Amino acid sequence: METLQSVYLRTPDVVASPETQIDEIIYTGASPKRGAVLSLLARQQGKTLIRIPGGPENNNLDPVQIAGAKIDHATSVLKEQGRISPDSKVKRALVGADVQVHSPILGPDGKTVSKSRGKPEEMGDVMNVFQGMRNSALATGDKRYYGYMIEAGSESRTMVGDQVLRVESATNFYFVALQRQAVDYLATPEGTKEYLDMLKTFLRSPVYTSNGISQSSPTQICGGLDLSVLNKFGAIRKINQTHVEDTHFEEELESATFAAYVGFDSSVLEQIHPRAKQIIKPWPWVKAIVDYARGNPTQSYLM
Repeated sequence: METLQSVYLRTPDVVASPETQIDEIIYTGASPKRGAVLSLLARQQGKTLIRIPGGPENNNLDPVQIAGAKIDHATSVLKEQGRISPDSKVKRALVGADVQVHSPILGPDGKTVSKSRGKPEEMGDVMNVFQGMRNSALATGDKRYYGYMIEAGSESRTMVGDQVLRVESATNFYFVALQRQAVDYLATPEGTKEYLDMLKTFLRSPVYTSNGISQSSPTQICGGLDLSVLNKFGAIRKINQTHVEDTHFEEELESATFAAYVGFDSSVLEQIHPRAKQIIKPWPWVKAIVDYARGNPTQSYLM
């Protein structure tokens, strides 16, 4: 079983040019998966990733704004520590990211609105997400409400001393369209329980933990909606405009999976290393997740 360390050792060294060389790479957050990706890039620069918590989050902001606020918080911490000053010649890149999930909900006035979903506290919270999709679709006759949106935002800020040299930010959206029959079943207590049982098993499995990532739980997943388990369930119809039967669906699923779990855009990571996209593309952890998701679907909702 490959570990994250073995992946580092296997990946060919790619040395950045002097113009892009960074003295310090700082991750502003606490996600193990984001930290793993940035550690991989830091190693390519011959650096050790520095981690600074991103501070409290304002859920009224969009993901890019939250990523920027995390960097602001880390910058304040560095200044308090005396590591950022006008006289400093240290070139550092600070990187942050955030992911939000939006799904429809039928309001008391009968109108459907998009709701940003936080991390669920109990089974009923997840069932409410599926019921919001079903109720919105039934009330409007619009099947597009059988689905949800992933919004991934990230930002990198390159600084020398206390001067900001460059800011790069990006937002990526993935619309996940679900099968009507699947949502109708998932919106029931039996369907939600079956889905959550699958999700709990997956988050403790060797597939999920195979590359140095710790076990997790549904309470750590936005809205409780996990792409890989939903696809394994046979619930996904298409991602953006790519249908599950299309030749390029696996590639779209891989991109959406990386966005949902990590949130970094390659243009943001290229501020750390100009070949960031090529370096992180073969990350075995995401490949293992997609292989699991593409396995034979259960489709128990059809039984």
